Amino acid sequence: MEDIFDEKKIRAELKRLDDFTGLKGATLPIKFGKAKTSLAYFSPAKDNMHFYFSNFYFQDPEFPVEDKNDVIRHEYAHYMDYVINGVCGHGVTWKMCCNRIGARPIRCYNIKNSDRYLKLHEAEDRENAELDKIKVGTPLTHPMYGKGTIISITGEGTSRLAVVIFPDAEKTKYLSLSWVHSNLLI
Repeated sequence: MEDIFDEKKIRAELKRLDDFTGLKGATLPIKFGKAKTSLAYFSPAKDNMHFYFSNFYFQDPEFPVEDKNDVIRHEYAHYMDYVINGVCGHGVTWKMCCNRIGARPIRCYNIKNSDRYLKLHEAEDRENAELDKIKVGTPLTHPMYGKGTIISITGEGTSRLAVVIFPDAEKTKYLSLSWVHSNLLI
């Protein structure tokens, strides 16, 4: 997954939100800068309504994708609140907009959430490294189907599936590769 968010990727998320809300946020201008103290903002200026995003964060592959998407949704909720209610702030109507589009209804970015995502990504990377060691031809024993052999592996990342043939049970099964790794390897 590409962790760098450029205008095209940001607009794609804005368009997805527009499709959900029926609004037109993806048509607004997007400005970029390199601010370190501001991740993003929505400007409701009458003749200059726009979104702003800091490339310091959105071009940083270490800044979690979940945070980038949440910041986009946070600012879209400001846009939505302004269009629907004529309000631009972090009040009750903004929080309702956040809840509707899946943004965390919190006022400021939280480094604890970012650290949590980074730890989850690191754990996922470690799990993927373990799953990469499992190859076609790997034998295993299933508690219900007996001895089997992995005949193919499909999918990506931790969502991969092992296609396993169990000759004694005359069955072929699709099993989560993560589950196989944790429970069935001989």
